[in-house]
Amino acid sequence: MLKKIKSFLILPILLISLFSISLFSACGKKDDGDQTPKNPSFNVAANIKSAADGVVSTLFSRVYNNEAWKTNPKTYTVEEAETAFSELNYYIEIGNLTNVSDVTSIGMGNLTINKDQEFSLSVGNNNFIKGKIYKFANNKLYVAAPIIAFESVNNSKIKINGVEYTLDLDTDATIGTFSNVKWQNGSSNTVTEVANSNKKEYDLEVTNSTTWLELYYTNSSPNDLILTRKINNSSDLNYGLTKSENIEGNPLAFYVVGWNKDLTTDANKEIYDDMEIKYSAYILGKGIKEAVLNLSIPE
Repeated sequence: MLKKIKSFLILPILLISLFSISLFSACGKKDDGDQTPKNPSFNVAANIKSAADGVVSTLFSRVYNNEAWKTNPKTYTVEEAETAFSELNYYIEIGNLTNVSDVTSIGMGNLTINKDQEFSLSVGNNNFIKGKIYKFANNKLYVAAPIIAFESVNNSKIKINGVEYTLDLDTDATIGTFSNVKWQNGSSNTVTEVANSNKKEYDLEVTNSTTWLELYYTNSSPNDLILTRKINNSSDLNYGLTKSENIEGNPLAFYVVGWNKDLTTDANKEIYDDMEIKYSAYILGKGIKEAVLNLSIPE
């Protein structure tokens, strides 16, 4: 009889022991679910667009065609530029990110920008500033002011690690096309507008690199401040500072292949022949104008 009672008690005792072990494990060990990253949150900074345009204006007033840099043209780092011009803060704070260990990519408009990707900004007299497009430090995301000034026109969205957020931006500026494109008077180069193109598209035959292409837009004024973007076959991002010309119609002047290049060499033909340039210009306070330029270098 005693053996039967002992057998009868073994099962409940075993179950109680297993329950106690499980309960102890749950209390004494971190739950695997706690290791799952929480959803990121993004606190957007204020006045982003005006701050970016302000930096671009400073670049025009202090850096563009600067005489001190004229004698020794080169590519400067952002740190060198900020040291030379103490009032220049090249990067704009976009906002504060929580629950994010790193930012591996951002997206604005049609651009996807990877970590450590750089861009070059032409500031006149064959000088350039080159640096990272964005930085992430102390949970804050910073983006280079020229990028924000240009890419936020008529666009208030930014993707961070693939997640889309809305920025605090003035998006009143518009995106349109140039009203006319022609070569400087006396140029031997030719330009033909491509028919039935969704965007303004032009075929350019270039034999002379000492003349510029004139791009016209409505409501232009002499010395409009202009930030340009050029995307060529390699998808490299190149931005530049320039001003409208104080000649008839106040056009934007663009040396398509650079100044005074020998286009008879095989090396330059390899670079420029059959090149497509997606050319855009942000006229500060007036919006963006765009054109697609198809280059050919005749034999």
